[in-house]
Parts: sequence; structure tokens; C-alpha cells
Amino acid sequence: MSNSNYVIRRAIAHDANALAKLSHQLGYPTTANAVLHRLVQMQSANHVVYVAKILNFGVVGWIHAHLCLLLQTNLHAEIGGLVVDEKYRESGIGRQLLLQIEQ
Repeated sequence: MSNSNYVIRRAIAHDANALAKLSHQLGYPTTANAVLHRLVQMQSANHVVYVAKILNFGVVGWIHAHLCLLLQTNLHAEIGGLVVDEKYRESGIGRQLLLQIEQ
């Protein structure tokens, strides 16, 4: 999914530093190494992390979702986290990240 100013794509190892910085804005300080380790662990059919990247700038948002099957509900996706850089909030990027998960 893309917009004229940004593109939404799966997170890659190179994004770890930006993901860590955004996690701090979300209230969860972490390191790029810790994020990288978690991304490797999440490389399964049950987890997905997407980023919003502004062209010629960098990653300004991310969303993590995972499949969840509970006894009382059908299989569904749960959002593990969603953050957009404070400078880009109210821009529609968060909505586009959510739409990407819905697809």
C-alpha cells in the first residue's frame, strides 16, 4: 500500500533502530538489538510487522499484529502495537497501517 508521500511495507532488519525509537515514543524504551532479536523471533505465519516509510526520509510508524485463537472466539488478528511518530500523527498513516493489517 502506498501514498504519494510514503509506502507501507513489511519491516526488515534494517528498520530495527527506527522501530526502537518509535517504541520509545509509545512508552516502551528498547534497543535496536532487542528489536532485531524480536523481529527474527516473529518471522512466522502468526506475526507480521509493517512500517510506514516516508520516501527519502525514513520509517515514521509501525504496526505489529499476530493471529490469536481463543476457545471462545474464532481465529482473528490482534494488534500488538501501533505507533506513528509524533510529528506525523493526524496524517492518516495510522489508519493506513490498520487497513494493511485488515487485508
